[in-house]
Amino acid sequence: MKVLSFMMHGRFAHFCSPYTNVYRLTQPCPTKTAIMGFVGSVLGIEKDDLSLYQKIQCGVEICNEYRTISMPYLTRQGFPGSAANKESSRTSVEVIVNPKYRVYVTGNDELLLRIYDLMIQQKSVFTPYLGLAQLIASTDFQISELVEGELTEGVDLEVNGAFIRQVH
Repeated sequence: MKVLSFMMHGRFAHFCSPYTNVYRLTQPCPTKTAIMGFVGSVLGIEKDDLSLYQKIQCGVEICNEYRTISMPYLTRQGFPGSAANKESSRTSVEVIVNPKYRVYVTGNDELLLRIYDLMIQQKSVFTPYLGLAQLIASTDFQISELVEGELTEGVDLEVNGAFIRQVH
């Protein structure tokens, strides 16, 4: 199986913790949803298209010191086009400062090659971001070559990140 890795970084990131709703806390590393959105933005896949979930697997390594700050954030109430959407409220969002992650992906060889080609040219179809649309990601992807990987079973490994289950 082929494996590809690239850097996912920017000035700020926010990966919502699902158990928070008033004060929006972040998780230390990107969720699978955030990674699929990032890769989907490079490929030009619409955000409602969930097909990437079936086509690739991913893992994450945290490459920078984890530091957060609280940032003021304006939110809209209601749905787009509704009268309630004209009102906004101010809240705080916890964001990660200077986040840097190495993301590992494996899956369909043709899809990995498309990702590789776009990232090596430092291009993306849509603007990639880190959790929230306002937190733009760098397009300096620092991509690796496509390498051959293999499954490992029954091996105890110590890692400093969240890796693809059974793929190292």
